Amino acid sequence: MSGRVDGNKSINRQIGNSQIAESSSGQDNRIAKDYNKLQILYNQILYNLNSIMEYYGEGQFESFSNSDELSEILIYTRLLNLDSTLEDETNSYEYNPQLIENFRYFSNRVIDTIKQSKSERVKVINLTKENEQLKTYKNILQNSTLLRNYLKTVQDSNYIFSTEATIQVDPYINPWYKEYINQYGSPGDGVFNSERLADIIDNINPTDDQLIL
Repeated sequence: MSGRVDGNKSINRQIGNSQIAESSSGQDNRIAKDYNKLQILYNQILYNLNSIMEYYGEGQFESFSNSDELSEILIYTRLLNLDSTLEDETNSYEYNPQLIENFRYFSNRVIDTIKQSKSERVKVINLTKENEQLKTYKNILQNSTLLRNYLKTVQDSNYIFSTEATIQVDPYINPWYKEYINQYGSPGDGVFNSERLADIIDNINPTDDQLIL
């Protein structure tokens, strides 16, 4: 007499060095396939983008601009959006204990890139303002009437902006940035490394409100 298989019964199946519970619904098979797709996504695309994000986050803009990965960015864009990129016809699923750390590292580089983008945006805004000021000065220098009026205005208001009237304000630095600089030095044109900064913040333990930029 043949036995009946319970529809809710689970069996064990070996995947690499690990075992996962498999139900007859095939849900475990879909999980395994998605896990494998994440590995392919990292190995074929995300891993190759780490270096250019490192360059950008560290302020190494010449290396960033000259990197092969940047010149091939449209190739990675195409691969990322092709379903066939993530397909593995061999179905050779293998557990990778480093996968989560790989994605964590990549995510930190994304955060560093976002912080650097914000910093560069501030620089662009400041340069735009300075450029507008330079245009104004150029117009004044090229027009004798404007130049005389400008010099008279400066002379009349000079006493207001004398060196004696200058107010000195000490800049405030959040304690986690100050500690970072003490331990690792200033990041220069780069941003504060997310992993290092996170460790320092965890030790200082500020509130979420204090961490809002």
